[in-house]
Amino acid sequence: MSGDGGDKNKNVRFPVLTIPNCKQGALRAVRYNVDGEYVLTCGSDRTIKLWNPEKSLLLGNYQGHSGDVLDVRGSCDNSQLASGGSDKSVFLWDVTTSRLSRRWRGHNSAVTAIQFNELSTLIISGSQDNTVKIWDVRAGRSSQKEIQSLDEAKDCITSIAVTNNTILVGCADGYTRLYDMRQGSLSVDCMPEAVTSLAISRDQASHLVSVADETVKLIDKDTGELLAEYKGHTDPKYRDYKIEVGFDFSDRYVLSASPFGSIFVWDLISEEVKGLCKINEENQTIQNPVTSLNPHPTRPRVLCSVGGGVYTFDLEEEGWSKKE
Repeated sequence: MSGDGGDKNKNVRFPVLTIPNCKQGALRAVRYNVDGEYVLTCGSDRTIKLWNPEKSLLLGNYQGHSGDVLDVRGSCDNSQLASGGSDKSVFLWDVTTSRLSRRWRGHNSAVTAIQFNELSTLIISGSQDNTVKIWDVRAGRSSQKEIQSLDEAKDCITSIAVTNNTILVGCADGYTRLYDMRQGSLSVDCMPEAVTSLAISRDQASHLVSVADETVKLIDKDTGELLAEYKGHTDPKYRDYKIEVGFDFSDRYVLSASPFGSIFVWDLISEEVKGLCKINEENQTIQNPVTSLNPHPTRPRVLCSVGGGVYTFDLEEEGWSKKE
């Protein structure tokens, strides 16, 4: 049986920090900033919010989108935010003033994924229009044209991960595409079904890919070889559900959201379930899906959204409690 309800003996973690209600309607994404001190949330109420998670304190509110905000990221110096939404627009925000700095309208459909490059000089956006576009943050306000458009995808862009020289793209057409911007090359790996999310390991040697065939796959970056496969977090009736995945900060664990209201934690090497991160004891029978997930960049922690709330879990080796 898939889902956490089928195994009463899994190790369980409960939240160490909680923002119980962000008051943003349905949360579409939850992200740490670059050093993990702050949290960004975006939702169906068309806003982005900046939080101090330790105090559940709202620090900033960013308004300007005319539709659901579907993704948001912080810049490398914490001075700017990039966001995309169902209004087909890419926004650049000033963190301190909460004001909109730039807006690009180059996509023909909803912007589903957003990233800065490592120096935050570029914004990379993916869309339901099947394209990935690259925007120059340093260009003048009169410049509305992207500097490059990647048009190889045949379906909606679902996820983007970025390193200094590469852009990894997940797509509903069942392919991952790795663009090496320095060498001008493209590597393509075919998955059995639609790709819903992906992540790059810290050593950049492998990719984690969430696939609609109810698996999370570990793929060798250079060869495309399947290194490991992780299962049990979902079942067939949730095949169209977007399940986000990630590596913990040490590449020791594989993390996946679940439609059953838990985060699944697997050992990277053994492929065995290490445990579950659950909102609370009672919530196990209320199948509120985990809508977004983001590992902490420097600590053994993971952040997720369930309903309208945000929850933080410790992933320290010590302290896993046995569920009776």
